[in-house]
Amino acid sequence: MILIIPNLIKFQTTFISSKESILLQWVSYEAPQEILKLHNIDNNIFLNDYAGGVFDYFMGVIDGTLEIGDCPVIHSLLSYLKDRDIRADELFEICSHFRRSMIDFTYDVNISSKEIFDEISYMFDKNFQGVLEHYTDTIYQKEQEIIRHEKLLDEYQKAIDESSIISKTDEVGNITYVNEKYLQLSGYTEKELIGKKHSIIKHDDMPQSYFDDLWFQLKHAGLFRGTLKNLKKNGDYFYIDVTIVKITDPYDNSRVYVYS
Repeated sequence: MILIIPNLIKFQTTFISSKESILLQWVSYEAPQEILKLHNIDNNIFLNDYAGGVFDYFMGVIDGTLEIGDCPVIHSLLSYLKDRDIRADELFEICSHFRRSMIDFTYDVNISSKEIFDEISYMFDKNFQGVLEHYTDTIYQKEQEIIRHEKLLDEYQKAIDESSIISKTDEVGNITYVNEKYLQLSGYTEKELIGKKHSIIKHDDMPQSYFDDLWFQLKHAGLFRGTLKNLKKNGDYFYIDVTIVKITDPYDNSRVYVYS
């Protein structure tokens, strides 16, 4: 594709000589600052690993050595952010402030005009079409991976439920889940157990010191293995060999304890 950008060609050396100030201006705007902070990206990492490459790419498009619409550095940035859940509007916000930085620079050095404004905007729009296409493909692939993982986890859950006694509690000990085998063995219904403390099935023969050690192990090692004597609803008792695992939710830092 032949681009008609005579003003950018004319002032390319001016842009190149001021690369550092243009990039610093880019990350100084409030919106990019907030997005970079939200996704835990250090300004220096963004400048050195990504922003500089985006600038060089645009200069390559201006001098005709690179094709518009498929910036490889943006692909790298998307790959870096794929596990950080960056939204399309946030990506657009970051990219649009590069355009703003370029345009602001033309005013700072007194080379601004309607023509150069239009040329910068045209280059940005053309390139962002390619960015959005790659972003869409990347998100689609990520969604397909999530679907595959969910199916696999469902199969694991079914296998575990068929072979083990499973219960879960929240961080304060309230029961949040029990499987069918647990209900059959304890004699309780799901309604009778959900929201109750796990002590509802604690047998009096189990000393408090045993549970003190249990919580100590979970706090410091995140894992406890042992044997519990539990009380059925009808007054009988049963023994189970348990493995209790502490799982921390990365989103809200809450804890779940899985008994199996």
